Amino acid sequence: MSYPYDSQASEEAELFKIKSEAADSVAAAVEDTRRCLGPPGVRGHKIKYDPPKWGALLPASLTNCDLGFP
Repeated sequence: MSYPYDSQASEEAELFKIKSEAADSVAAAVEDTRRCLGPPGVRGHKIKYDPPKWGALLPASLTNCDLGFP
């Protein structure tokens, strides 16, 4: 299965290659994260966005709007 931005993500990842000696630890960390996310992976991960809680960090135009997130 491919997604609209897969090729762009691959191109950008090429700019940030990891050193070969770090590859095993990075692969282990990625696998640990995949297990934590469960079967749907990152696409099943959800966050709760509560605009008022971000009031001190966001411009007013974003703190008083409903983006439709649960």
